[in-house]
Amino acid sequence: MPPRRSARVANHGRGRGRGCGRGRGHSDPEVHPEPVIDENQGGAEGAEQSVAVDADPEPVPAAPAPQRMTFTRWTSLQVDKFDGLGTPTDAADWLRNVEKVMNGCRLTPEERVFFVPHQLTGLVDIWWSGVSEAWPPSRGDITWDIFLQQFRAKYYPESFRETG
Repeated sequence: MPPRRSARVANHGRGRGRGCGRGRGHSDPEVHPEPVIDENQGGAEGAEQSVAVDADPEPVPAAPAPQRMTFTRWTSLQVDKFDGLGTPTDAADWLRNVEKVMNGCRLTPEERVFFVPHQLTGLVDIWWSGVSEAWPPSRGDITWDIFLQQFRAKYYPESFRETG
């Protein structure tokens, strides 16, 4: 036969949280501080003090900082890949859709340049690797604008760029 539980454990069980239980009427004065005004103080002086206590706004908690994109999160979004096969319209559609995702994730231009090449496959991946390797360090880092210029020059024919 199992051992008997005490009345306290039997009534309350385990894992009920902190404190003395429900409905005991105990309150912690530090949890809800009330301003105390000395009734012996003068009326105007006491009123000023009361206003001063009430006028102090409680600090507003800062909004949480947006999470930075990680490679794991980026791949979990399952953003379409681009293989370069198809029409210039297909390339433009892919780029527009990828930019929608990046805008929704609030990626910085630096993050865009880092993550988008992972969506390039086949010959496009080889092309971009060549562009990246040939980029002279004296020109600085490759920016998102440079990626867009290079991508459009490669995958949008002149006639498409003029109409688009």
